[in-house]
Amino acid sequence: MNESNKAIEVSNVSKNFSGVSAVKDISFAVTKGEVLGFLGPNGAGKTTTMRMITGFLSQSSGKIFIDGININKNPLKTKEKIGYLPEHVPLYNEMRTAEYLKFRCKIKGIKRQFIKRRISEVSKICEIQSAKRKIIRNLSKGFRQRVGLADALLANPPILILDEPTTGLDPNQLRKTRNIIKSLRARHAVLLSTHMLSEVEAACDRAIIINEGRIAANIPLDKKGKIILECENLNKDIIQNIKATNEITEIKEISKDIIEIYIKNNADARREIFNAVIAGGGKILEMKHERDSLEDLFVEITSKQEPQ
Repeated sequence: MNESNKAIEVSNVSKNFSGVSAVKDISFAVTKGEVLGFLGPNGAGKTTTMRMITGFLSQSSGKIFIDGININKNPLKTKEKIGYLPEHVPLYNEMRTAEYLKFRCKIKGIKRQFIKRRISEVSKICEIQSAKRKIIRNLSKGFRQRVGLADALLANPPILILDEPTTGLDPNQLRKTRNIIKSLRARHAVLLSTHMLSEVEAACDRAIIINEGRIAANIPLDKKGKIILECENLNKDIIQNIKATNEITEIKEISKDIIEIYIKNNADARREIFNAVIAGGGKILEMKHERDSLEDLFVEITSKQEPQ
C-alpha cells in the first residue's frame, strides 16, 4: 500500500480504562477512494476506536495519522481533515435546513463568498434541495440524516467518518442514503461504522471486524463472489488460463481436482472459466457460483474464532 495513499492509519494502538484494555494493539488503514466498513459486536472496542480516530479520546499507546498528520502532534489540523456524522445527529430543530447549514459554514470557517455555493453543492450531493426551506424538526429521519451528512461535507474534508448512518431508515431512504455513501468515494475516504451487515456488503469495498479489542478479520469484499470448480486433468495451464480472465482476483487450490476462484464484485465468469478449462485440455465435472455471507463470517469470527 502506498504510504501517500493512506487517509487514515492506525498503528499499534491500544486504549486502557483504569487498567482494563478496551482496544489492544490494533493496526489498519483506510485508503483514499475507499469505503471501509467497520464492524464489531457490542463491547468489542469499535466505539472506542472511532472516538480515538476522531480525537474525542486519546490512545494509551500507538499512533494515529489523519491524512499523514500525527493526531497527537497536531490535533486541530487533523480535526479539519475529518467530516463526522454521529449516530444521533445533533441538529438545531428550530432552524430551517439552509439556515442551519449556513450557520455551520460560519463555524467551520468557510469564507462568506463561498457559503451559498457550498450549501448548494452539498444539498445536491445529499439530495436535500427540497428540504432547504423546511424547519428541521418537521423533517423525516432520512432527511435529517442527510442534513447531518451535508453538514459533514461542508468543508470538503478528505475523510468522512459515518457512525450508523442508515439505522432506522425505511427501505427507500436507506437505499438513497446508501447510494450517496457509495458516490462519496470519488472525493473522500469513508470509514463506515454500522451493525447492518447488508449495508456493508452493499456500500463498502472492504470490511474490518474488531472482536475483544483486536482486529479479527480484514475482508476485501470484492473477493466474496466465488466459483467452485471441480475438473478432471486440472493442470497449471488451466489455472494460468483462468488467472488471465479479467474478473478473477484469486485462486485457491482445495484439492487435486478442486479450486475456488474468487471474482470481482460477484461477477458471473462461468463462461470465461469454461473456455479456459477447455483450452487447457480439462474436463469440467462441476462448476457452481457461490457467494459467502458476511453475516456468516461475522458470526463465525466473533463467536468461535480467537481474534488475530
